[in-house]
Amino acid sequence: MMRLTVPGKVMLSGEYGVLSGGLAALVPLPRYMVLEQLATQPDGDYPPVVDKGRQYFMNATEHHEREHGVPHVAIDRTAFDAADPQGRMLKLGIGSSSAEAAGVLGLRLLCAGQRISGNEAAFLEDVLTLHGRVQDGRGSGADCAVAALGRPILFRGGKGVSVELMKRGTDTVPLNLLWSGIPADSREFVGKYEFWAGNDPEAPAMIRELMEASEYLGRAWFQEGERELFGLIDAHNAVMKEISKSAGISYFMPVHTQLDAWARRHGGRCKPTGAGGGDMVLMAGELPLDQLPRLCIPLRVDELFGLSTIAGQLDAHADELEAGAAAETESE
Repeated sequence: MMRLTVPGKVMLSGEYGVLSGGLAALVPLPRYMVLEQLATQPDGDYPPVVDKGRQYFMNATEHHEREHGVPHVAIDRTAFDAADPQGRMLKLGIGSSSAEAAGVLGLRLLCAGQRISGNEAAFLEDVLTLHGRVQDGRGSGADCAVAALGRPILFRGGKGVSVELMKRGTDTVPLNLLWSGIPADSREFVGKYEFWAGNDPEAPAMIRELMEASEYLGRAWFQEGERELFGLIDAHNAVMKEISKSAGISYFMPVHTQLDAWARRHGGRCKPTGAGGGDMVLMAGELPLDQLPRLCIPLRVDELFGLSTIAGQLDAHADELEAGAAAETESE
């Protein structure tokens, strides 16, 4: 049976601005959702994304699935959850639905022996289309892009989508993600932002400020030194505080205020990530993070730029099939 892994993700910067055509910076995380082919449907219903993903039409899998059927799927999302102090399992907010969208289509391609190398754009378009159908078109699609490609990216949203692979840099400024322990509500917040953006006469000027701050910060990750990066984080946070206040979004929560004060005492910085306000918090700088009893994910260049991708897994399987076919031909 076939098996596919899809990494989690975090949006380092560009939240909300990306909805208006701004630049967002995202990286995949070394925490994987695992999808496995099954002969029969597992107990219970599929998640909505997986259910629609099994029904989604793809030319590349049509012939194989006409003969063998669409594969059933088992999903292990353990790495996408964490226990709170009461022992309840909560989502980390590292892109489970986008990983499901990329994963279910990727697994179908894997089972059909297909490749996407050199044609990742078409695969990404399918993932974006599928995810958009489930989410009623809400969101930028940036999370899907990093899940589908498995590489650090710069994503520009709005009316037209463009994706640029992030330049490999250095670990000059240590970056770590901490789990806030607070589930985010990105759907509600995005709705409030879009209403504010379309109705407040002061919104266009503030959005332009946000897009400018997002552009500079997005291109600084893993490239700039501490002084420059911290200044850009401060500028981005300042604009987001004004926008979140105007839009009625609880983006900066007490946990961020506490962590930022702690980080600054130790010469670092803190920044919310993504659109939801809760979930993962970015900590920048040489910080004694062992003092904080929270789940921590280090963001190291060598790891982030070398994670397993869907394209790589499909290539490996297709290579095996081709080698097996060649061996059979030689033996005849």
